[in-house]
Amino acid sequence: MKNTLTALALSALLLAPAVHAGPTEVAQSAAHGASAVATKTENAVKHGVKKAASAVAHGAHVAGSAVSRGAKKIGLPTGPASGPVQGPQSNQSP
Repeated sequence: MKNTLTALALSALLLAPAVHAGPTEVAQSAAHGASAVATKTENAVKHGVKKAASAVAHGAHVAGSAVSRGAKKIGLPTGPASGPVQGPQSNQSP
């Protein structure tokens, strides 16, 4: 019962200014509110994308370090994955 009364009171407070305002003012207020929500949502999405990209980069770095440590333990050479590949034939002269 208390929740219903609270909701009713909040509705009355929110709608009271709209009763005295003209249709143009109500429309402008609603548009401003929607614009603010859209801006907040856009900023939240951008923040989430940045966090996700950072997490993926961190995960790739940690995984690469783990692979390098494992390779060292079993005696394999560890070099950067993005370096140039030189096979045994590249040092031979014809």
